[in-house]
Order: sequence, then structure tokens, then C-alpha cells
Amino acid sequence: MRTSITDKMMFQPAPEFCETAKRIVEAPAFKWKFHHVDVDRIQFLYEFSCVETDMAACILCVKQPYKNMLAFLLGNNTPEYVICVFGHHAEGKSEKWRQIVMLHELEHIQVDGKIKEHDVQDFKYILKAFGIDWQADRELPDITKLKPSDAILPSF
Repeated sequence: MRTSITDKMMFQPAPEFCETAKRIVEAPAFKWKFHHVDVDRIQFLYEFSCVETDMAACILCVKQPYKNMLAFLLGNNTPEYVICVFGHHAEGKSEKWRQIVMLHELEHIQVDGKIKEHDVQDFKYILKAFGIDWQADRELPDITKLKPSDAILPSF
């Protein structure tokens, strides 16, 4: 039996996270906050081989030599960032769950284009706004429908 290279790949496209990120950066409550974020310059990927992490996702700035490699693989649309969603965490989750994960990851893109590193404090506002059990995916709000006055603003 012959297996294709895609059968062995650890990464797969995550287009629904791209769509979720686009809705967040255009949402009235967050548009001003993400004015510097170009979602088209972000590659969204599932990573299915890593089961040891408690993180739902992470964001990375694409640097050389990977920038050249991605340019070769993807053509002219070379991403500036990669948001990697750990697939085992995302399975069966709702759009509202994806919104919270993308809100958090997009917050790491600073106005100068640099990535703010993950630390213990950077997830505090998610826990404060949605509770410690937010990952249970129960009755989460649709944050793309929030008004600017209702915005959940991070404290990091």
C-alpha cells in the first residue's frame, strides 16, 4: 500500500480559523484594535501530531530560511505569521470557541509587527471575561457581535 506525503504531514490548512480571524478584525468591537493586522498575511494551520501541549494555538513570526521555503511552496502570498492550532484541542469546538482562540492569538501581533511572547499574564483577560471553564465551550458569546463599548480588552 502506497501512502502519499499528505498522509504523513503534521500540518493541514485551517481555513475556518482564517475566516474566524477575518470576522474578528472586522468586528465593531475590535476593528480599532486590529487595524494593523492583515489576515491575508497569516497562514492558519492545524498541527495534529503534538498531543503534549495544553495550548489551543500559538502564533509565530515567519523568518528566514522559512520565509523563502514558504515563498517556494505558496507562491507570492508568503505569510508574515503562522497561527498553528493544535488540532486535538479544536476537534468538535464551536465557532465561538474559535473566536476566543483567535482573539487571543491576534492580540500577540503588535503594531510594529513584532510578536508579543506568550506568558502567564497574557491569557488572564480570557479567563476573566469567559471564566476558567471557557474551553468547555458552553454558552460563549459571539464576540463579533459585540459593540465597541462592550469590547473585552486584554490587560497585557
